[in-house]
Amino acid sequence: MAFSIDDLDRLLPPELSEQKKGRLKDSLRQFYKENQSSYKLYKEFYLTTNDHPSFLQGDLIAELRFPMFNYNTKDYNKVYSDIIVLSNSCDMDTSNDRKIPKNILTARIVAFDLVVEALQDEYNIEKAADIATQIQSQLYSNIF
Repeated sequence: MAFSIDDLDRLLPPELSEQKKGRLKDSLRQFYKENQSSYKLYKEFYLTTNDHPSFLQGDLIAELRFPMFNYNTKDYNKVYSDIIVLSNSCDMDTSNDRKIPKNILTARIVAFDLVVEALQDEYNIEKAADIATQIQSQLYSNIF
């Protein structure tokens, strides 16, 4: 069954404001085939207001202390890094009673030029550029 951007109205949580629903729909439109280009520019994802009492899934947090494994010393270094929250919003909501406590799952955000640099170290420059373009076009399911 085909899924239309207009179906979002009935799928989005009712507590979202019309403004937030509209912003989300506008953002998702770029992923429909007819709107896709080979290159997408993702920017301005950081929320500048604090209108929610807790973190939500997909939130980006700037400069959080984060452990990073050092392969040379075989030890963890404490670094400050931007992260994305991967946990479901309902799992982080403190008003939900839990028999087993939930933790917030996060992932470190890595600058894309560092990914490209690592690809160039692993492959030739032409193949690395091709893989980088495929990552930007979201053709890999294990990288986002």
